[in-house]
Amino acid sequence: MACAWRLAAWGPSGNVVSADGALAGVLDFSDLSAGDPATDLASVIMLLPPSVRGTFAATYGPSGRDLELRALGWAIHFGTLLLTIGLEGRPSYIPVSTSTVAGAIGAMRPH
Repeated sequence: MACAWRLAAWGPSGNVVSADGALAGVLDFSDLSAGDPATDLASVIMLLPPSVRGTFAATYGPSGRDLELRALGWAIHFGTLLLTIGLEGRPSYIPVSTSTVAGAIGAMRPH
């Protein structure tokens, strides 16, 4: 796995702006770092509807089955973390958690 610049700040805390269900901007680059680009793609599963995820992934950069599988794993990891946060007093995170895990599972397909 090659490291790449990644945003690392995607999430329900409000770092992105959307318009009509599409990503329109990023507000906070304070967590910009080098790391696994699959974490950014996992955040796409969390934040964007399935109808636009392919477009985002196609414009994001190089991809492949390994990157896709890591992104799905990260999405399940993020969804589980968000569930923990939701159950510990921030219930607005629970729907994001469940939709993230469901989106990752729904995106799994045999090759």
